[in-house]
Amino acid sequence: MNLLLRVLSAIILLPGVLWLFHQSHWPLITLLGVIWILSLIEYARMIKTPNSIMLIGGIYITAGIASLYFLREKAGFEAILLVFIATWSSDTFAYFTGRAVGKHPMAPSISPKKTWEGFIGGAIGCVLVPVLLRDLLLPLSLTDVLWVSIPCIVLAPLGDLIESKVKRVYGVKDSGKLLPGHGGILDRIDALLLTAPWAYIYFCL
Repeated sequence: MNLLLRVLSAIILLPGVLWLFHQSHWPLITLLGVIWILSLIEYARMIKTPNSIMLIGGIYITAGIASLYFLREKAGFEAILLVFIATWSSDTFAYFTGRAVGKHPMAPSISPKKTWEGFIGGAIGCVLVPVLLRDLLLPLSLTDVLWVSIPCIVLAPLGDLIESKVKRVYGVKDSGKLLPGHGGILDRIDALLLTAPWAYIYFCL
């Protein structure tokens, strides 16, 4: 049931999100502003007590979301689409590979369900899917696709593990319940908080 909800909510929300990123500027600022506020609220609820960790987390979240905006504005829609495809392919391939053949835990003290088999599946999807869909990413070159996708092999699961560590420390299962089947906003963008800054560095700096 959780998987069905996850798929259905993605089907419903994804077209609208991509449309807003395609429009750029004020529609995008509005979308990312809402995501930023909701993410900070979720993070504050997880941490509960204001401290240095909350400040560090707030900066981390803000930098990741800001990278999405500046990447779209400076490098174009195709660059942001590449980040989405690589990140979501990593997550999807890791999830299904881990469920099918996962036996060796990758970080049992942080996220017991993550396995090395899932990581390998995610790594394959992270690079293979963007390469296969490169016609959607033109005028980006194959070199661009590989330079962004290959580091995401590590960055995408690392972003997920960072949030998992925070949730485990503070005894929280999900960052929220806003997205059916996905949890909260942070549960959905945790990997993007690292993959988007890398793409921004590659394309814009």
